[in-house]
Amino acid sequence: MKEKKMKKQKLYTNTKSIDNEGLKIIKLLLIVALVIGIVYLVTAIVNGEIKLNKDNEKEEVTTTIQREEIIAGQTLNRTDTEYYVLMYNFTSDNASLITAIKDKYVALKKLPVYIVDLDKAFNQKYIVKETETIIEKPKTISELKVKEATLFKIKNNKVTERITSEEKIKTTIKNLTK
Repeated sequence: MKEKKMKKQKLYTNTKSIDNEGLKIIKLLLIVALVIGIVYLVTAIVNGEIKLNKDNEKEEVTTTIQREEIIAGQTLNRTDTEYYVLMYNFTSDNASLITAIKDKYVALKKLPVYIVDLDKAFNQKYIVKETETIIEKPKTISELKVKEATLFKIKNNKVTERITSEEKIKTTIKNLTK
């Protein structure tokens, strides 16, 4: 009988030590999770992901729709009765100067000015090839071809004036701003 009691006691103490080890593991896991949580919170506060101030109102984000840049195929179909279309390479050496002069004219709120980036792939078909000729005042969009920076004056969806070369364009726009 004593042997049975001793076996039970050994079994009971083994179970007890297993329970104690299990509790130790659980406590250790909870402590590790708590430390990770604290580190995350501190990092989030420092990075600004979490704000502690009460001014947590949403900041207004204003969006503007850009209507100034068009593709070359839209040159003759604007809703305005009279406007300019300025076609040039946006990455050329004089691009920033042309843009500044154009912006100065636009600020005067005279005729609208639309811009076309000749670098973009969908505008490439409007750049004249060696075998093609340039029609000075194209009547349809399929006749529209440019070789270099070009300023078109459009009235009633027809080209009324064509100015080529960056220098002539700068001079023309400067004259329009006077």
